[in-house]
Amino acid sequence: MHLKMNQDGVLVLAPAKINLHLEILQKRSDGYHEIETIMHSVSLYDTIQVYGRDDGNVTLELHTPAERANEGNLMDLVSHQIDPAQIDPAWLIPADSSNLVVRGLLRLRELLGISSGAHVRLTKTIPAAAGLGGGSSDTAAALTAASLIWLGRFDRSAVETVASQIGSDLSFFLGSATSEESGLALCRGRGEQVTSLPLNGVMHGVIAHPPAGCSTADVYRKCRVPESPRSPEKLVGALAAGKFDELPHLVCNRLEEAASQVTPWVSRLRNWMEESSAWVHQLSGSGSARFAICRDEAEAIQLAQSLQACGLSRVHVWQSCMTPAIEAQTRLGTASQ
Repeated sequence: MHLKMNQDGVLVLAPAKINLHLEILQKRSDGYHEIETIMHSVSLYDTIQVYGRDDGNVTLELHTPAERANEGNLMDLVSHQIDPAQIDPAWLIPADSSNLVVRGLLRLRELLGISSGAHVRLTKTIPAAAGLGGGSSDTAAALTAASLIWLGRFDRSAVETVASQIGSDLSFFLGSATSEESGLALCRGRGEQVTSLPLNGVMHGVIAHPPAGCSTADVYRKCRVPESPRSPEKLVGALAAGKFDELPHLVCNRLEEAASQVTPWVSRLRNWMEESSAWVHQLSGSGSARFAICRDEAEAIQLAQSLQACGLSRVHVWQSCMTPAIEAQTRLGTASQ
């Protein structure tokens, strides 16, 4: 994440992620699945401004493309001023206490034993139910910013404790805030066990999101545990050596078959990528977004134009998102405790 302190509070750009490898290892006794995945943060961002509040309240102000398109906000949907069928499901995101950002801040405040509040202004670009980690990235960003505002320093232990309690992907996004790294990591368990990986070079590509989302729970209910799980070892080696020409044979996502059963858009988008001669392409997370890796930026732009010609309105050109540590960005020498 990219973070900047200003006179009003803390401004954060929260990145999306893609999954270059996602394998299901086993079904756990707690109902979750044991996974092994390689996540990479990319240059598609939500924007978060966090302000301190003296009244102890934690509030969320949400802005989405749907709001701008309808010249109102999602509260109009609640009051039936907007037909739900006219709202893009990618932006049906709650702005109340059920939002992961609010839940995370309330939990962090409780853990720290403080009475301060916060107001979060969240401007969405990363669609929901897409497999891009937008909600987790937003929450990691908000927790990081709130720690700086409430304590004047980054309390890594407290933030990581909350992250591990409320979401599987939050620990990955916190990694890009707390250490000098590539934005590439191997994640195990439910995704919360994170090991940073080296990346030699910058990747370019495209993310396309269809007009339908995938429920993560629905996808995992339909997925199967393979008899012989695929190892990420060769992919890790190729990324570390910058041998991107090997990627077409190495990327994989075990959830693609299950996601295809949730919405036909998964297969439709895969076919469009094939017809557009995408070099490497794969479902991200549990879907429904699909990403492509291209040989360079020019090829990515050309592929994006081809997909837009198919009628897709939500297509983003991306590159690898590699950010410096939060300590360096904020110039807080005692931030990493």
